Amino acid sequence: MKNLLKTVLCSTFLLMSVFLSNAQMKVGWKGGLNLSTLSGYKEIAHKVGYVHDDYDVEYAPAFHFGITTQYEFNEVIFIQPELLFSMQGIKEKSKNETETSRLNFLQLPVYIGYKSNTGMNSEGIIGIGPYIGYGIWGSQGAYGKQGQFQHFDAGLTVMVGFQIKNFQLTTSYDFGMVDQIGIDKWNDIKKDYGLSGIYNRNFKVSFVWYHSSLFYSSK
Repeated sequence: MKNLLKTVLCSTFLLMSVFLSNAQMKVGWKGGLNLSTLSGYKEIAHKVGYVHDDYDVEYAPAFHFGITTQYEFNEVIFIQPELLFSMQGIKEKSKNETETSRLNFLQLPVYIGYKSNTGMNSEGIIGIGPYIGYGIWGSQGAYGKQGQFQHFDAGLTVMVGFQIKNFQLTTSYDFGMVDQIGIDKWNDIKKDYGLSGIYNRNFKVSFVWYHSSLFYSSK
């Protein structure tokens, strides 16, 4: 899986270097809502033995914001790299209480996208590409020497939405592909019970405002 991610990332940045020699570039701000969880966490928590039968997990609401750029090669094809602060995590529920654990990432997604004119000066857009992320801080016990999770994350992200001139409204989904288990005890339990691991899942609703545009040339 990691070899696949490396191949996808290298291919994406190679394509960017080839095509950016003659592209229209927009720069703007991006922000919006997150609904995130950790796939596989519930199963690990039960096997560790510190939760009861009524324990369950849900998507945790939070937010993201950052900088986005869009390189337009022609009227339909674009690449959209972004640098985001993304507040993620998981909501844990039991019979008597609810607790949200936070995992805060710096994230770099790169979408390869397609635009379709829908009329009324708007364009439908769809994009897919890799992302990499690094957990910079989280809830108590998330990171550090005895932390439950590792810092590095990577995966695939898919985006759909529409764009009207300098404004963009999208929904996207981050599909983490790097196991987030950061302690040996949990890795041992994963192997003993044949569990798949813990992976980030994040649904985003985003608004983008492109406030500047310039012609980029590598020459």
